[in-house]
Amino acid sequence: EYTEDSSFLESMSKKTSKLWKKCESLIKKENTSNVLDVETDMIHHDYSIDMPELLSVSQEGKDIVISWGEIDEADSYYVYRKDNNGFKRIGETDDTTYTDSGLSEGTYTYTVLSVKQNEDGILYGNYNYRGLKIEVKK
Repeated sequence: EYTEDSSFLESMSKKTSKLWKKCESLIKKENTSNVLDVETDMIHHDYSIDMPELLSVSQEGKDIVISWGEIDEADSYYVYRKDNNGFKRIGETDDTTYTDSGLSEGTYTYTVLSVKQNEDGILYGNYNYRGLKIEVKK
């Protein structure tokens, strides 16, 4: 005969709830450092627009040059730089290279998002959330 032990169920429920809250906290912490600032207010995210292939990030004098492969359906590209505060958009271009200037020494990560305009507004493609990393030395 099966009998329900309510104290056991309550104990498991509390443990599960505590574990879930911890998981949510870790997910939120991880995601916020890899989420682009555009994602909070984007009109439409369209995965049919290809993700640009990040080709290189290099230091040339005092500048950092980022390059990526062209996406035929993209009208332009948003360029993002990640530092200790997460990814922030630093520019927009219709070219497949971007030059970032005026950085202090440190480690930075870059990624690129393809963008297309249509009658519904702006469509955003996918992006490489790992990006390409470079250590800036003066």
